[in-house]
Amino acid sequence: FPVTIGARIEQFYMDPSISVPAAIGTDEKGSVSLYYNKIFSETPGSPQHTLLNVSMPVKNKNTAFGLMYMKENIGFSEVHNAYATYAYSLGLGKTTLSLGVSGGVLSQNFDATKAVYIHENDPIINAIMYSAPVIRADLRASIFAKAERWFAGFSASRLPKPHFDYTYYNYKAGYDLQTQASLLAGRIS
Repeated sequence: FPVTIGARIEQFYMDPSISVPAAIGTDEKGSVSLYYNKIFSETPGSPQHTLLNVSMPVKNKNTAFGLMYMKENIGFSEVHNAYATYAYSLGLGKTTLSLGVSGGVLSQNFDATKAVYIHENDPIINAIMYSAPVIRADLRASIFAKAERWFAGFSASRLPKPHFDYTYYNYKAGYDLQTQASLLAGRIS
């Protein structure tokens, strides 16, 4: 069955290259961003997100490189995303257009000690919790435009639609990740 696993990256609005990686191609200076967020901090298993983003433009080459690592904990699930990004920018008058591509990996595992469930011997829950971590390749593509007073960008991730399988003895659980799109636009004041 199709599902979407996606960190709440809309909370990290201070750095547009997190949701639209091509944005690294419009900056003249490199940057390092570190974000942490925990929702409902007193509730066990509440969502927790950690994100590290690095951008490194190459001076006078219209090229930029970036690295991003994100860890998301929700309940007994832990998801890791790691990407390397390449962006190429074009000057169009007072507007800069940047095209980006990111390749990386997704990893998901489950911590059985944090699980809360009704039936201790549920075979599907056991298949998910006692399977080894699953690692899948991921690909993202993006476009970003920046002018003096505005910016806009679009990106699509999970392009290969990764499939996750979990097996415990004769029981199996699995799902496909859906492609995710992000649209970002704003005014610069």
